[in-house]
Amino acid sequence: MRVNFLPILVPLTGLASLTSAQLQLFCPDALRYGTLKISPTTVAPGAEFTIVANMTCANYLGYTPTYLDYYIENTANNNGHEYPTLIARRTYNQSADPPLDAFTAVLPSGYWFAGAEYQLYMYNNYARIAPAGDTVILVGAVADSINITGY
Repeated sequence: MRVNFLPILVPLTGLASLTSAQLQLFCPDALRYGTLKISPTTVAPGAEFTIVANMTCANYLGYTPTYLDYYIENTANNNGHEYPTLIARRTYNQSADPPLDAFTAVLPSGYWFAGAEYQLYMYNNYARIAPAGDTVILVGAVADSINITGY
């Protein structure tokens, strides 16, 4: 009895290239700096909240962070007195598996105002080799909404 493995190998080869194509679809350029989630999304000053940054696509697309900065910024109804507030500056663990930066933060009792809209920005600071051969740090950002109460 003779078994022909060619009909089995051809679909498996096609599956391997399909998986690679699906991975590229999973990581569009818009996700090059990572993704960000906050929980809970409504926080009062002094309360804890969790930040989870997923660097899967950032790593895959070549934007692996050197470090990550997390700021709360006012994006609408700013009365001119609201400056970005640093929540955390973290060195990214490039060997993390899965590639997450997850931690608990406390919302400081800063200058928060009723009616203002806030976003938590994650700044991905990543290294590139410049034309002269030296290393430079470039920055890209993603954001997620945060509602601040209890002023």
